[in-house]
Amino acid sequence: MRAGLALAALFASMWGIVLLSDGGAEYVTLVLAFLAACIVLLAYPLIPRGYSARTRDGDLSVRRFRFPTVSSIFAAAEGRIPPLRRIREYNESLLSGLAPASGRIYDSERLATTSTRIAAASAPPAAALAIILGVYADPLFVSAAAAPAAPYFAPYLQLRSMVGERRARVEEEMAYFLCYANIMESIGFGLYQSFEMIRGRRIFPGMERDAGEVVKRVKALGMTPRASLAIYGESHPSGLFRDFVAGYLAKVTATGGIPRYVEEKARYFFDEYLSAWNRYEKGAQEIFSGIMMVTIVLPMMIMFSSMIGTPEASGVMLLAGTAVSPFIAVIMVVMLNSSQPVTGNTIRTPYAGLAAGPLLGLVLFAAGAGAATAVSAGFLAGGVAHYIGTVRRISAIKEMDAMLPEWMRDVTELSKTGSNIAQIVSRQAGLHTYRGEFGRIIAEIGGRVAAGVPFAEAVRDIGGASVHVRFIMFLLSRIYSTGGGSTDILNGITEFVTRVHQAKENVSKSLRPLSLIVYAAPFLMLGIAHMMIAMFSGTGLPEGAQDVPFTGIGSVDPAYIDGIGVMAALSSIPTGLVAAKISSYTIHDTLPLIIVSGTTLAALHLLPVAVPLLGF
Repeated sequence: MRAGLALAALFASMWGIVLLSDGGAEYVTLVLAFLAACIVLLAYPLIPRGYSARTRDGDLSVRRFRFPTVSSIFAAAEGRIPPLRRIREYNESLLSGLAPASGRIYDSERLATTSTRIAAASAPPAAALAIILGVYADPLFVSAAAAPAAPYFAPYLQLRSMVGERRARVEEEMAYFLCYANIMESIGFGLYQSFEMIRGRRIFPGMERDAGEVVKRVKALGMTPRASLAIYGESHPSGLFRDFVAGYLAKVTATGGIPRYVEEKARYFFDEYLSAWNRYEKGAQEIFSGIMMVTIVLPMMIMFSSMIGTPEASGVMLLAGTAVSPFIAVIMVVMLNSSQPVTGNTIRTPYAGLAAGPLLGLVLFAAGAGAATAVSAGFLAGGVAHYIGTVRRISAIKEMDAMLPEWMRDVTELSKTGSNIAQIVSRQAGLHTYRGEFGRIIAEIGGRVAAGVPFAEAVRDIGGASVHVRFIMFLLSRIYSTGGGSTDILNGITEFVTRVHQAKENVSKSLRPLSLIVYAAPFLMLGIAHMMIAMFSGTGLPEGAQDVPFTGIGSVDPAYIDGIGVMAALSSIPTGLVAAKISSYTIHDTLPLIIVSGTTLAALHLLPVAVPLLGF
């Protein structure tokens, strides 16, 4: 009954909103009254009224009132409002399917209940705010009514991100890990022992987290290693690794042949990783071309359209171009992150240095600089600060990855002469044949070995910033200390690192011409804009065109020019991040961002002087 009254009040209030849309304070009062009525009518039957105690004679003797808790109100609401209960159950079903694959222990029921209650509690004020702002400010503010969806889907998105990260990490480490497992199998250690021995080594970040899960089930819960591996494989988000574990357990149960099976799988995963690099090598140029079309050509089309529209339409189009271009760039970076092969290299963000960008932008804007100048200078300062904090690590990663093919070729060839790994390292360290950071690492390992440190300990914390160098040094230490493995393993690793490095080089070479276009985009976009403005403002306007953005012959609205500058800056500068993500495989390489920000700043101040000199 009360729910029906609330629904009737809803329709009556909405009709009143239509009638009083110009009523000012009366409209706001009506909306607030409507919300209060809905809350009272819907919440009243949900409030626990208390409890009663009766005497032996059946007379009512005690009646107390208990103030309801938030949990009791929502529990009663879910019991009386089936759609609310179904919404919570749907959220719980989503979370329960993802929680095991995330590799963490989560109470999916509690997460679903909390997120659903927060969303339900925020829905009425969000709806009221959306209605008020939609009528009095801008119709676009009606979209604020969708705000409760954020807390509702937040746990799902977080778990989905964790599952994706876990899958990507493991699939990147899988080939190296299976090489290690093959070495251990050749000396009689199974997959469980391989997991147990990598804990705490900080070599395979993804696999070590999974190893803790596998070992914990055995030591804390009393499971057998096979049962723990079976549960681990069934819940793993990577289909490739799930199939490997299932095949491994089948081999253990059947006739054997496990070392051969693990070696074949290691080769298969190396080939899969190489195929991903080959696909990226072939598609990177097409991806970059598409991104340039969206982030450069689209703003230019918006700019041309705004020149022939009314001032109001021009302002809306420039605002749309300014807002949409960075958003598209962020989407492109996310898409590239999913399409690129995972490199696994971690680079810390110098957050203190990044503060220089917004700070400089705010100071310039407060000092009277244009918005486009403030934005460009802010990005330039932030990019320089970030570059200073990360350039050494990024350069070291590139140097070490570039030297890996040569190093593995030397190790493979020298191992055929009967030399062991420690002897090869000592010999190569004395020759100083490797340059840069990689040469320093080999020299350090050689010095430790010469000092009597066991080879496995000499390479324990060696590898620097490159995750591939750490993987390979760990594998070499396992081969040396166990005597396992074969020459085929070294040949396979050598071929793998050589082809990956070649794919990276080919991507960089193919993208250099397109990168030059990105760097020149600010001059191209703003130069065409200034020439078009000069042509429009330097000729008479046709009859009936008095509402174009130009206030008269030889005069241009300064706000319009500023709007074009801001749109050019916010559409060109994010393209630098995209260029870094494509060519350097990380947005931490801010050199393209620095170049684009600098060319944007130069274009903003040089073109107004240069265009008149060209006769426009």
